[in-house]
Amino acid sequence: MRHLMPWVTCALIVTSTAAVGGALRAATPSIRWESVPVKSASGTERSFELGHLSVPENRESGSARSIDLAFLRLPSTAEHPGPPIVFLSGGPGQPATPMVRSPGFLAGLEALLPIADVILLDQRGIGRSTPNLACPAEAPAPLDVFSDDPEAVEPLLRAAAACAERRRSEGIDVAAYNTRESADDLEDLRRALGAPKLDLIGFSYGTHLATAAIRRHGDHLGRVVLVGTEGPDDTWKLPSTFDTQLETISTLAAADPTIGKQMPDFAAVTRRVLARAAETPFSVAITSRDGEKLTLPVGRRGLQRILLWDIGDGNDVPWFPALVHQLDRGDTRTLAWFVRKRYPQVGAGIPLMSFAMDCASGISAPRRSRIEAEAPAATFGDVMNDLYETVCDAIGVPQLDPSFRAPIRSPVEALFVSGTIDSNTPPYQAEEIAWGMPNAHQLIVENAGHEDMLPDPRVQQAIGTFLATGELSTARVVLPRPAFVALDRVRE
Repeated sequence: MRHLMPWVTCALIVTSTAAVGGALRAATPSIRWESVPVKSASGTERSFELGHLSVPENRESGSARSIDLAFLRLPSTAEHPGPPIVFLSGGPGQPATPMVRSPGFLAGLEALLPIADVILLDQRGIGRSTPNLACPAEAPAPLDVFSDDPEAVEPLLRAAAACAERRRSEGIDVAAYNTRESADDLEDLRRALGAPKLDLIGFSYGTHLATAAIRRHGDHLGRVVLVGTEGPDDTWKLPSTFDTQLETISTLAAADPTIGKQMPDFAAVTRRVLARAAETPFSVAITSRDGEKLTLPVGRRGLQRILLWDIGDGNDVPWFPALVHQLDRGDTRTLAWFVRKRYPQVGAGIPLMSFAMDCASGISAPRRSRIEAEAPAATFGDVMNDLYETVCDAIGVPQLDPSFRAPIRSPVEALFVSGTIDSNTPPYQAEEIAWGMPNAHQLIVENAGHEDMLPDPRVQQAIGTFLATGELSTARVVLPRPAFVALDRVRE
């Protein structure tokens, strides 16, 4: 999950539907349809139904301004389809409609068509929905963005503030781009489709949105699948989560027949490398996408951020022992691969919708106190949260009232899917929400990181079975343990 800045790692009782948005929901919204060609990554071109739906920008203020939601509909092959299945993507800020270009993702969606229509929604403020809040970059990111200099992020904060001001000058209510309004968008979509209920599949931030929909519109939801769960008060991350992940990787690496002999304590080496970066930043040479040779200093905080981006991703975890082993010896070539991946993202522009959503979701007082208590002794400190308040101040988006972050209690049928090496959305977050949902099921995916759950065919089958029947076909899926690469291997 991406949180606020690309350089930051990344419920009360259910409210009655009738009480939400009253006057603004008097008329049934209508959908404008068109057929659009979509070319997949393999070059195959298909035609899809693209829908446009106008919804209020800010229901709470009573403003008459409306915005446009865009979504793709894949029609069901069933003679009597069930409730439409709406896919809610992560981020926040990742549009869903481009996902049909991925043959693997599309195949997983098509497996659901015997059950119901599948809808890929571009949430408010992103993708084909309008307005799109993103502001393109006007200058490259500073070369010292991964240094320990607190002033290094100032240009990016100024860019965020300027982006928000630009959108407000266009008449956009930036603070209306929050998860509560997005949950009400789903209810308007349901009404426009003429469906008694919707089923939801949320991934990462999409689960955060799904829990808000459960709270506000649970009576109009059928079954909900949450893959990598971020609950109402999980936007700010607990430092202890990442210490636990560090020890988990260390244990897995120690058990590896080759890596374990060479690096019996991965966690200790990681802490040693971070201490070294605090004393003398690493100098990392990369080539930009336009061929320019760049040298970037990477200090302790910069390295912490780079590690936190991928420490919960099963695709990158196998490289972590080699990365820190090489840094322990002063070799920055594998680190350069990670920097080369992240530096363009930092300078790609301001994803204002993402910032606004996370700022509005905010943090409860008890969670803030816990983070403050854990951070001083944590390996990564509070670096995953340390820019939230400055960014939120810069763009002028306050957090929603405390009821948004309260625990959820709901009879909605739900399936929680969690990976055991997913530190972005660890399993305990799903367990906390499931405690208040008596009709909840949990599927644990052993050895799965954040990005590893949805692509697995067994997970897809379990999701399909649950949506079709409400039953859980299996409570556990086991993936292979991480295949750690040789410590001297350099990532190119």
